Amino acid sequence: MKARSQTGITLLEVMTVVGIILILTLAARSPISKYLKTMEQKSAVVGLRKLMQTARGRAMANPSLHCGVYFDTDSAPPKAFLFQDTFAPGSYAYDVGKDKPYLAPFALPKGILLFIPAPYPQSVIYRGDGSAFLSAKVVIVSADFSDTVDVLASTGRIRSTR
Repeated sequence: MKARSQTGITLLEVMTVVGIILILTLAARSPISKYLKTMEQKSAVVGLRKLMQTARGRAMANPSLHCGVYFDTDSAPPKAFLFQDTFAPGSYAYDVGKDKPYLAPFALPKGILLFIPAPYPQSVIYRGDGSAFLSAKVVIVSADFSDTVDVLASTGRIRSTR
């Protein structure tokens, strides 16, 4: 009598392959999650910079109109609002509920906070020549990183550093 050949995959072989895949997944998880956190932080910095550049460009397009960005550090998640300083343009201040909002608020990703150091204002307001009324500094903080966005009053230049 002839012996029949056995074909197929045994349970032991399947469990070995699943174990190898599990080990590789666990090994790759840490670098991927750190990369994703880095990208979230960078996107928050880029988003704030773009919002400030939009305010500056809008103010330069119409020299009689002052535009600014207000940083709401108390909301969860923190937000930044682009506004037109229409209530009292000479005061160079964000008047809650009175100044006209422009665009939707920019909300930071979950786990990322905004911090304004002591001598700096909660908002940056641009004039028609592209300069800012006061210098501004915003610190974007997550569990792993800290980035700073600075605005130089005399030129309105926006710079970010890690």
